[in-house]
Amino acid sequence: PFREDIMNAAVVVGMNTTILEEAMAMGRAAVVLDSSRYLSFGTHLGFHISLSNVSIDFVEHAIDKSVRMQDILKVQGREALGLNHPVARVVQTPTLL
Repeated sequence: PFREDIMNAAVVVGMNTTILEEAMAMGRAAVVLDSSRYLSFGTHLGFHISLSNVSIDFVEHAIDKSVRMQDILKVQGREALGLNHPVARVVQTPTLL
């Protein structure tokens, strides 16, 4: 199951995928790989690094910082996915006499 995979991960790494926002909504670190060879529509959230500069030190830094920011990541991830916004709103309209 996909949810369990994210929950068991220390970090989720990707380029253009909502999985990064889903990981953050679950409080996991997200590393976004940037490359000039690809057009990016990826998230502004997470830890960005050029594909050519990615290193284990950077990934470890992202994990460490994410552990300390877990509550903030959850809110940012939910916001990015639109989970904090209702799809419909019920309002009472005034009755006409």
